[in-house]
Amino acid sequence: MASYLPGLATKMYSLVAKLLEARRGECIELSKLASTLYIPEEDILELVDNLASQTSYSFISYRGGCIIVYDKIELAIAATKIGVPENIVSTKLDWRLFEEYTARVLREAGYRVYRGLKVAGPWGLELDILSLAASHGLAIDCKHWQPRYTSPSRLKLVAQQLHKRINRLEKYWRSLGLPLGTWRILPVIIVLKHYIQPFVEGAVVVPVSKLRGFLYALPELLFHEDIRVKIIKP
Repeated sequence: MASYLPGLATKMYSLVAKLLEARRGECIELSKLASTLYIPEEDILELVDNLASQTSYSFISYRGGCIIVYDKIELAIAATKIGVPENIVSTKLDWRLFEEYTARVLREAGYRVYRGLKVAGPWGLELDILSLAASHGLAIDCKHWQPRYTSPSRLKLVAQQLHKRINRLEKYWRSLGLPLGTWRILPVIIVLKHYIQPFVEGAVVVPVSKLRGFLYALPELLFHEDIRVKIIKP
């Protein structure tokens, strides 16, 4: 964590969590925030400035005694860049923002991201995220479950369904306008909670707190024996 607030890591996490709880464009009064979190106003403003400096996009500001958040996803990503754990920021995002957060981290890592791929009908397709880079891709199912609901049986069922979706993805690849070539598609389930088994039914289970680390280590996983990779040649 940044050194400008030594010894206040827990309170900084609380500050980011509080900012993420606010509605878009809502006035979060600095004086009330400082009183609630027991953090001096000048320290809060220093943290806000540091968050804002993580990107050229204006997603947070301070004026008229109010801190205003315009984009929670940018706030979440900026917070992780200065050391706030991903599991803290992700639990404050609803399932739509959780999915968008995943998509933006992938884009930041250089992936082309396709969201909400759908084909209607009983033999159609619905996939949260497909991300492509070089000759590999990730077929991703985002599960914003509370930790107590992330059971082995539920993950097993999700993995089985994800494999079926990837098989259908091959069928509809051209009609969806996806880039041609040979692709190694890995099935990935993104969850909130750290899960002890990294592989379930041939799919990779990635807690959102480990997403960046997973992307960094991905080249080593492309040929892992516990992952059921689908080769697609549309």
